[in-house]
Amino acid sequence: RNKRKVFIKPVVKVKQPAIDHVTGNKIPKSFVFSRGKVPHSLKQLELDLRKLMSPHTALKLK
Repeated sequence: RNKRKVFIKPVVKVKQPAIDHVTGNKIPKSFVFSRGKVPHSLKQLELDLRKLMSPHTALKLK
């Protein structure tokens, strides 16, 4: 018996434009990260800043 291969559709991500449609300039990219050990409240602030700047910021930066 031949085993059938299962085809899984790849997840299509919506690409954000790299150029601002109003001005025509490149949209700047940014990083939000902490240096050293930080308390929980600052870690939460870091996550909030990432969400605030989300379309052009790395969300899972390591």
